Amino acid sequence: MLKRYVTWVAAAGILASSTELATASSDPKLANLPKEIQSMHCLVGTWRGSVKFHAGDIDADVKLNLTCQATSSNYGVKCDARFRGLPGGERHETDLFGYDASRKQYHWFAVSDMGETHDHVAEIPSSPTIEWIYRGLQDGKPLEERIRMTFSEDGKQLQIQNEGTVGGAPAWTFAGTATKG
Repeated sequence: MLKRYVTWVAAAGILASSTELATASSDPKLANLPKEIQSMHCLVGTWRGSVKFHAGDIDADVKLNLTCQATSSNYGVKCDARFRGLPGGERHETDLFGYDASRKQYHWFAVSDMGETHDHVAEIPSSPTIEWIYRGLQDGKPLEERIRMTFSEDGKQLQIQNEGTVGGAPAWTFAGTATKG
């Protein structure tokens, strides 16, 4: 039951709208982009962290590394994630973040080495916490994943909470901290 736990949670910090991040506002390449797109660029860089993972009788301390860069002429951010400490060995994921101006929503498209693809959607946050939601199916049952991320004011730390349900029953939790540096 390790399928959905790998989704990289560091993404949320990219959109903490209550924080005007120096990375976005001071970069002249971003100055002409909409502020929602500028905000995504706080994720650019290298992140390291640890999270506690729990699913059924599985408990694991997971180390994560995330490297993010601007893409699509600065209109998106692409991240490559590596997770160590999960049962089954090291896992990898690639994430693409963008902003849908017509719907005023953020999208985070994740592709994992476990054969999964998820399109997480988030509304523009009004606080330092952003909530991503993905709804799909797992083993023919409704799956819902909620990822709450709170970005520190200086843009260098991220608190992560990921909870999933399958068929309406709790299936996993994933919580921890990542630091940029």
